[in-house]
Amino acid sequence: RIQSRSAVSIIAEARKLKGTISDVGGPSANMYGSYCKLGFPDSCPRRSCIFPEICPNLVLDHEAQLHLLDAISKLPDIKHVFIASGIRHDLVLGNKRYIKAIATKYTGGRLKLAPEHSAPNVLKLMGKPPIERFEAFSKEYFEELRSSGLKRQIIPYIIIGHPGTTMEDAIALKHWLEKHKIHVEQVQEFTPTPMTISTCMYYTGLDFESGSPIHIPSPGEIRKQKELIVKTAPATKPRPRKTFIKA
Repeated sequence: RIQSRSAVSIIAEARKLKGTISDVGGPSANMYGSYCKLGFPDSCPRRSCIFPEICPNLVLDHEAQLHLLDAISKLPDIKHVFIASGIRHDLVLGNKRYIKAIATKYTGGRLKLAPEHSAPNVLKLMGKPPIERFEAFSKEYFEELRSSGLKRQIIPYIIIGHPGTTMEDAIALKHWLEKHKIHVEQVQEFTPTPMTISTCMYYTGLDFESGSPIHIPSPGEIRKQKELIVKTAPATKPRPRKTFIKA
């Protein structure tokens, strides 16, 4: 469940700052002010309000976040207000006003988004939306930039080695990145974290939903996946090609 501070509290803290606020929000920033029509009942059978599809009882008020950002940007000592990361891109598709505001006013050059992978089976295990929704958001975002004469970047957050990820999935991710001319300089290796479904799958080797066995990459395989994905220095460029051929 997303916990949202009051606008009064956030603005009061912002008054103590000067210059540029580099990131307002955090994870799932654009779920600020969201709530369940039913009050998040304990009897709800869903484990996620937004996966595999957005629950019809979830109320998403993006205007609340935009009003908050506007109020902060009008403070006398604040020059710029940005959202550097944390936007759930799948929740704002088609919301032209929101995407335009983020693209033209509240991005400081780079917007970090989290598709996390491109392979459908891996995204399903992660509980993430299909990669097509990331592509759709990117298209809308860059259309707004072009119409405004601005240049910005989207930096994708990628995770490798998640339970269920094979070398074939890593190769598919490599091809997707190449197709979209995305150069990744950093990736996050999967790290087991207590009380998460991904960690449960990591230790059991089973799909959380179906109970079927899934592939758990070894540390050595994770390194190979990383070599495929990460943009390397010129001196080591041949190595990813070797790994690709070997796979």
